[in-house]
Amino acid sequence: MCWKNFQYLKFGYMLFLNTFDVFKIQVTFMRSSLALLTLLLFAYANVIAQDKLDIKWGKVAPADFDLSAKKIDTSNYAVIMAAVGDLEFEGNKNGGFSTKLQVRKRIKILNKKAEDLATVVLYTVTSQNGEVQVSDIKGATYNLTGDNVEVSELRKDAIFTEKVDKERGRKKFTLPNVKEGSIIEYTYVLRSDFIFNLRPWFFQDAYPVLWSEYSVTIPDMYNYVTLTKGYHPFHAKDQKRGFQSYTVMVEGDNQRSERVSVNANTTQARWVMKDVPALKQERFTSTLANHISSIEFQLSSIRYEGRPERSVMDTWDQLVKSFNEREDFGLYLSRNNGFLDDVIMGCANPEGATGANIARQIA
Repeated sequence: MCWKNFQYLKFGYMLFLNTFDVFKIQVTFMRSSLALLTLLLFAYANVIAQDKLDIKWGKVAPADFDLSAKKIDTSNYAVIMAAVGDLEFEGNKNGGFSTKLQVRKRIKILNKKAEDLATVVLYTVTSQNGEVQVSDIKGATYNLTGDNVEVSELRKDAIFTEKVDKERGRKKFTLPNVKEGSIIEYTYVLRSDFIFNLRPWFFQDAYPVLWSEYSVTIPDMYNYVTLTKGYHPFHAKDQKRGFQSYTVMVEGDNQRSERVSVNANTTQARWVMKDVPALKQERFTSTLANHISSIEFQLSSIRYEGRPERSVMDTWDQLVKSFNEREDFGLYLSRNNGFLDDVIMGCANPEGATGANIARQIA
C-alpha cells in the first residue's frame, strides 16, 4: 500500500508539473500576444495621426515658426502651412437646403513681396435665384519676438463691405502688422443657396502648400459626381456614413412659416494632399486651370423619400440661360458695346464669311 501510495503521489506531482508548464506556456503566449497587439495598436495610431492635421487653430507656438524640417523651396515668398475646408448642408428659410463652408488658413510670410496675402477678398451674391453670404470672419497675425509670440487680432471695423454690381458684393479685410517672418491665420464661413455645383477646392496654390484638406458631408437625397484635376497624389482619402437631422422653414397655413425636421443618412468624404508644390507657369502650358490639383462637384440626381429619382444632369440649358441673364456676363455682351465694332472692322471679312470665321480671327 505504501508503494502504491507513493506511485500515486509521484503521478500527481508529475501531473502538477506538466500542468504548471502548460500554464507557463500559456502565460508566455498571452504576454507575447499582448505585446504584439500593443505594437500593432501603436503603429495603427501612428498611421492615423499622420492622416490628421497637427495644428491647433488660434494658437501659435514659437516652434511653429521653424519650418526647416519641411520640404520647402526657399525661392518662394510664402508657405501655406494649412488650408482646410469643411462643407455641409443645412436647411434654409426657403423650404430647401443650402451649403455651409467653413474655411481655415494659416500662412507664413517668408518675403515682404508676399505681404499681399494678408489682404483677403470674398465675394457675395444676392439674386432672385439665391444668395451667397460670408460671415464669421476672424483672423490674427503672429510675430515671434525672442521667445514670445505677439498676437495682433483682426478688428471687426477692419472688415469692409463693398458693392460690385447689382447682384455681387464683396467682403474685404487686411490682417494687421504683417512683415517678413509673420504667420497669418484667418477663418470665415460661406453660405450658398446654389447647390447645383458645390464649392470646388483647390489643393494647389501659387505658393507651396504643406497641408490641404477638404471635407464634404452630403445627405443621401443628393447625388454628386466629382471631377479631380492635377497630378499631385492624395495623402489621404476616406469616407464614412452618418446621420443628421435638418431644420427647414416651409410656408404653412395662413402663409406663416413653419419648422420642419428632415432626417437623412449622410456620406462624409475627406480628401487630403500634403507637401503640394507651387503651381508655376511652364513652357507649352495652355491653361493653368487644367493642371491645378483640385476637386469639383456637380449635382447628378435628386431622390426624395417616397419619390422616384430625378436626374438633373440634363438641365445644362437652364445653366446657360442663367449665365445669359447675368449682369456681368450675358446682358453685358448683348448691349450695344461700340468697342466690338472696331474689332470686327479690323478683321478680313470676305464675301460669304461666317460669324464663326470672324470669331476665330477675333480670338
